[in-house]
Amino acid sequence: MVVRNAWDGGWSATVDGRPAPLLRADYFLQGVTVPAGTHEIRLTYRDPMIGRGLALSALVWLMWLAALAAAWTGPRRRRSQTGASPEAA
Repeated sequence: MVVRNAWDGGWSATVDGRPAPLLRADYFLQGVTVPAGTHEIRLTYRDPMIGRGLALSALVWLMWLAALAAAWTGPRRRRSQTGASPEAA
């Protein structure tokens, strides 16, 4: 069977739930050897860089939120620590 997806090392295939080799077809497409008859063929794509990118993105968002929280709460603390009430003067 030839699949019209570009071949990439992140793809894997199963035929009837069992791992099957994914082959290059026509130089750049994907192919799976399937015996005669009716079968369930499943193609799965896993790219480790996607997980790393999501983790890095989550880390940047957390750092941004922490900086925002520090900027928002910082001036309030300074005012309450250094300033006396206007009635005390």
